[in-house]
Amino acid sequence: RISRLPAKTKMQIKATTLQCTGHQLPPRANHGAAAVSSDRLVVVGGEDDDLALGDAYVGTLRGNEISWEAVGGDFEARQGLGTVVHGDTVLAFGGADLMNYASGVEALDLSG
Repeated sequence: RISRLPAKTKMQIKATTLQCTGHQLPPRANHGAAAVSSDRLVVVGGEDDDLALGDAYVGTLRGNEISWEAVGGDFEARQGLGTVVHGDTVLAFGGADLMNYASGVEALDLSG
Protein backbone atom coordinates (compact mmCIF):
# COMPACT_ATOMS: atom_id res chain seq x y z
CA ARG A 1 0.00 0.00 0.00
CA ILE A 2 1.33 3.43 -0.95
CA SER A 3 0.71 6.33 1.40
CA ARG A 4 -0.10 9.61 -0.27
CA LEU A 5 0.41 13.09 1.11
CA PRO A 6 -2.72 15.18 1.63
CA ALA A 7 -3.44 17.35 -1.42
CA LYS A 8 -2.65 20.59 0.43
CA THR A 9 0.74 19.43 1.75
CA LYS A 10 3.63 21.31 0.17
CA MET A 11 6.98 19.56 0.08
CA GLN A 12 10.07 21.63 0.73
CA ILE A 13 13.05 20.37 -1.24
CA LYS A 14 16.48 21.90 -0.80
CA ALA A 15 19.48 20.91 -2.92
CA THR A 16 22.90 21.13 -1.30
CA THR A 17 26.23 20.90 -3.10
CA LEU A 18 28.48 18.49 -1.24
CA GLN A 19 32.16 19.27 -0.74
CA CYS A 20 34.38 16.50 -2.08
CA THR A 21 37.24 15.45 0.18
CA GLY A 22 40.00 13.04 -0.76
CA HIS A 23 39.91 11.30 -4.12
CA GLN A 24 37.67 12.91 -6.76
CA LEU A 25 35.09 10.86 -8.63
CA PRO A 26 36.02 11.22 -12.32
CA PRO A 27 33.31 13.01 -14.37
CA ARG A 28 30.84 10.66 -16.06
CA ALA A 29 27.34 10.30 -17.46
CA ASN A 30 24.94 7.36 -17.88
CA HIS A 31 26.42 5.46 -14.91
CA GLY A 32 24.77 3.09 -12.46
CA ALA A 33 24.41 4.09 -8.81
CA ALA A 34 22.93 2.51 -5.70
CA ALA A 35 22.72 3.23 -1.97
CA VAL A 36 24.84 0.75 -0.02
CA SER A 37 23.83 2.07 3.43
CA SER A 38 22.51 5.27 4.98
CA ASP A 39 25.91 6.95 4.48
CA ARG A 40 27.47 5.13 1.51
CA LEU A 41 26.70 4.84 -2.20
CA VAL A 42 28.35 3.09 -5.10
CA VAL A 43 28.82 4.42 -8.65
CA VAL A 44 29.63 1.94 -11.44
CA GLY A 45 30.65 2.50 -15.06
CA GLY A 46 29.11 5.13 -17.27
CA GLU A 47 30.77 7.11 -20.01
CA ASP A 48 33.29 9.91 -20.32
CA ASP A 49 33.15 11.61 -23.72
CA ASP A 50 33.24 8.69 -26.17
CA LEU A 51 34.59 6.04 -23.78
CA ALA A 52 32.55 3.51 -21.78
CA LEU A 53 33.92 3.07 -18.25
CA GLY A 54 34.43 -0.16 -16.28
CA ASP A 55 35.30 1.21 -12.85
CA ALA A 56 33.53 1.46 -9.49
CA TYR A 57 33.68 3.97 -6.62
CA VAL A 58 32.17 4.08 -3.15
CA GLY A 59 31.20 7.47 -1.77
CA THR A 60 30.97 8.01 1.98
CA LEU A 61 28.76 10.85 3.22
CA ARG A 62 29.62 12.85 6.34
CA GLY A 63 27.37 15.86 6.80
CA ASN A 64 27.84 18.04 3.69
CA GLU A 65 31.02 16.23 2.62
CA ILE A 66 31.54 13.17 0.45
CA SER A 67 34.77 11.22 0.01
CA TRP A 68 35.31 8.77 -2.86
CA GLU A 69 37.29 5.55 -2.93
CA ALA A 70 38.07 3.53 -6.06
CA VAL A 71 36.95 -0.04 -5.27
CA GLY A 72 37.05 -1.85 -8.57
CA GLY A 73 38.15 -1.51 -12.13
CA ASP A 74 37.37 -4.95 -13.45
CA PHE A 75 33.79 -4.43 -14.56
CA GLU A 76 32.92 -4.77 -18.22
CA ALA A 77 33.03 -1.22 -19.60
CA ARG A 78 29.41 -0.16 -20.00
CA GLN A 79 27.12 2.86 -19.87
CA GLY A 80 23.38 2.98 -19.31
CA LEU A 81 23.58 0.05 -16.90
CA GLY A 82 21.44 -0.88 -13.92
CA THR A 83 22.80 -1.48 -10.43
CA VAL A 84 21.28 -2.98 -7.31
CA VAL A 85 22.64 -3.84 -3.86
CA HIS A 86 21.97 -7.29 -2.41
CA GLY A 87 23.56 -7.69 1.03
CA ASP A 88 27.25 -6.77 0.64
CA THR A 89 27.17 -7.27 -3.13
CA VAL A 90 26.55 -4.70 -5.86
CA LEU A 91 25.17 -6.24 -9.05
CA ALA A 92 25.65 -4.47 -12.39
CA PHE A 93 23.63 -5.54 -15.42
CA GLY A 94 22.65 -4.39 -18.88
CA GLY A 95 23.92 -1.30 -20.60
CA ALA A 96 26.25 -1.13 -23.58
CA ASP A 97 29.88 -0.44 -24.39
CA LEU A 98 28.83 2.28 -26.89
CA MET A 99 28.80 -0.31 -29.69
CA ASN A 100 27.23 -3.51 -28.31
CA TYR A 101 24.72 -4.34 -25.61
CA ALA A 102 26.07 -6.03 -22.48
CA SER A 103 24.28 -9.23 -21.51
CA GLY A 104 26.09 -10.39 -18.39
CA VAL A 105 25.60 -9.65 -14.70
CA GLU A 106 28.69 -8.72 -12.71
CA ALA A 107 29.13 -8.60 -8.93
CA LEU A 108 31.24 -6.37 -6.70
CA ASP A 109 31.75 -7.71 -3.16
CA LEU A 110 31.88 -4.86 -0.62
CA SER A 111 32.18 -7.06 2.47
CA GLY A 112 35.81 -6.53 3.12
